[in-house]
Amino acid sequence: MEIASVEDLVTTCLAEDVVELATGKAVRVRSLSRADVVSMRALQGLEFERFVLSRGVSAPALTEDQAAAWLAAVGPDVIEPVMTRIVQLSRMTSDSQAAAYKSDSGES
Repeated sequence: MEIASVEDLVTTCLAEDVVELATGKAVRVRSLSRADVVSMRALQGLEFERFVLSRGVSAPALTEDQAAAWLAAVGPDVIEPVMTRIVQLSRMTSDSQAAAYKSDSGES
C-alpha cells in the first residue's frame, strides 16, 4: 500500500451534484468539508442555513449575505431540495445538525 503525500491529503475531493430549482434553473452543490462541519456545530436556524448554503452551493458561489437574501426571497420548497442534497453529500443524515435542520424545516 502506498503512503499518501501531503499533496494527496490537501487536494479537494468533495462530492458534488447539480440540483434543479423550481424555476427550471440549477445550482451546483458540494459536500461540506470536515472544517465546515466542525465550524457549524453551534449554529441553529437561519444562521445554520446561511452557513450551509454559503459553503455548499458552489455555482453560483454564495456569500453568507447572498445566502440570507436568497432565503428571504423564496419559499421553503426552493431551498429544501438544495439543503437536503448538501446534507446528503456531506453524509450528515444521522448527524445532530442534520436532525436540527429537519426539525427546523418542519420535516419529521
